[in-house]
Amino acid sequence: MASSINSFEDLVENSENFFARIPTTDNRVENIAAEDEVKRRKIVEHANGTRIVVLKTVLSLIDDFLAVKREYGSSVERNLYENMSRNEFIQRLILKRPLMFVGQLDRSILRDGTSLMYGEDWPRVGSDNEGDIHLVDYLSYDEMQISALIGVSTPTYFINNGARDNAAIKDKSENYQETGIIVGLVGARFAKIGKMEYQHIIVSSDQSTIEFGYGKDALVGESCDDYYSNKLKYYFHRYLFGKKPKNTTHDAKLLKIWAKFYDLGDGENFYFPTHKEIAKRVQNEKEKLIQIATPKKDRSLTFDSFFNVEVYKKRMTVTAQTLLLEANKRGEELCNKVYLHIVGFGLGVWQILPQQAALLIQCFADCIESLCLPWISTMNFSWFPRDLDYCGKTRNDTDELLVTSYAWDSNSFPGNEYWFGSLITSSDPAAACCSTIPQLQNPYINPFYENIQVL
Repeated sequence: MASSINSFEDLVENSENFFARIPTTDNRVENIAAEDEVKRRKIVEHANGTRIVVLKTVLSLIDDFLAVKREYGSSVERNLYENMSRNEFIQRLILKRPLMFVGQLDRSILRDGTSLMYGEDWPRVGSDNEGDIHLVDYLSYDEMQISALIGVSTPTYFINNGARDNAAIKDKSENYQETGIIVGLVGARFAKIGKMEYQHIIVSSDQSTIEFGYGKDALVGESCDDYYSNKLKYYFHRYLFGKKPKNTTHDAKLLKIWAKFYDLGDGENFYFPTHKEIAKRVQNEKEKLIQIATPKKDRSLTFDSFFNVEVYKKRMTVTAQTLLLEANKRGEELCNKVYLHIVGFGLGVWQILPQQAALLIQCFADCIESLCLPWISTMNFSWFPRDLDYCGKTRNDTDELLVTSYAWDSNSFPGNEYWFGSLITSSDPAAACCSTIPQLQNPYINPFYENIQVL
C-alpha cells in the first residue's frame, strides 16, 4: 500500500506538523476516535484506503499533454516535465495546490500561508515570465484543466448529516450514517475567460478563431521560447493593448490534444470549431448549441456566443463515469450494495445556464445505460428540489454502503474555502466539515498520492 500511515499516532503527528491550522475540531480524527482503539484502527484503514481516481481514457490525454509540453512548452515547463512519468504527473496534480482557490479573481491561500486577494500571477505560472507563483511549486492553468478530470476517494467517519450549514458540529443524536465513502470530483468552471472549460465549451467571436488555434485550418504562430523571450513584446500585447498573445505552436497543439480527447473534428484531424462554423450550424443544431452572452475585452457583453452542448456533455461524462465506476468498485471490494449520493457538479455558483442541470442528469443517464454497475442499487441526485443537500445520511434504513460525493475544485485542498474558515458557503466546505477529508484527503497529512485507481 502506498500510504505510509502505519499507526493512528502517525496520522495525528502529521496533522500537528501540517503547515496550516485545521479550522474545525469535532471532525478531526483524534476527536472522532478519542481513546476508542477500534475506531483508531478503522481510521488507519481509511487513511490507507484513500486513493486518486482517474479514468483510463484520461491517461492518454496526460501522455499527449506531457509530449506537447516537452517539445513546445516554455523552458520552465520543459525542465520540469523532461523526465516526469505519467504517475508522477498525476501525483503532482494533488500535491502542488494552494489551500484555497476561489472566484473569478482567483483569490488564494498558498501553502506557506500567503493570502492573495487577487491571483493575477496564476495565468503566468509555467511561462518564462512567471510572477511570485512558480510551476515547480504550484499547478499552471493548463494543468488545472487536467486535474479537473481526476478525483480523490476516501473511506470516512461522518459526524453529522452533512447539511450545507453543518459547520463541523457533531450531531449527538447520531441520526445519520456513521461511515461511508466520500469522493471529491470537479465540475466545469467558466469563471475565467479563455481558461479551463471556457476554452473548450464557450464558442465566441473573440476566442474561437483560426488565429487562436480553432478550426481545421487553425493558424500556428511562433513558439513559446520566441514569444516569451521578448518581454517587451509581452508587455505591450498583454498590458497596454489588452490583447492575448498571438497563437503559438504550443497553444495550437494543446487545443488539438483536447479536441482529440473529446473526439472532435474530421477523422484524424482533431479541432474545436470556430465561431464562424458554429454560426452557420446553429439553425440546424439548436439542441447542441445554446446562445449565451459573454463578456468582451472592454467588459461589454456580446450576445453572439454559444454554449457547445456536445463538448459540455463529453466533459461532464468524464466526471459521471469516474463517480459511477468508483462507487461500483468500492461496492465490489466490500461485497456490499451501494447507495450513491450524487451532487450537482459545476452547478450552483459555477452554473452559467439553467439547462446545465438537465444536461448533467442526461450524462449520468447515458452512463448508467452504457456501464456495467452491478453493485450500485440506489442513486440519489441531490440537486433535485425535492431533495436535501445532505452528504452523511442515506434516505433509507437498509445496509447499503453509502458512497457520497462533493463538488471540489481542480486547484485547492479538499474543502477549499474551508481553510479560510468559511464553513457554510458551499458544498465543498460542508463536505470537509462533516467528514475526515481535511486530514485523510490531505496528501501532506495522509500520503496517499501514490495510490492511483485507474477506472
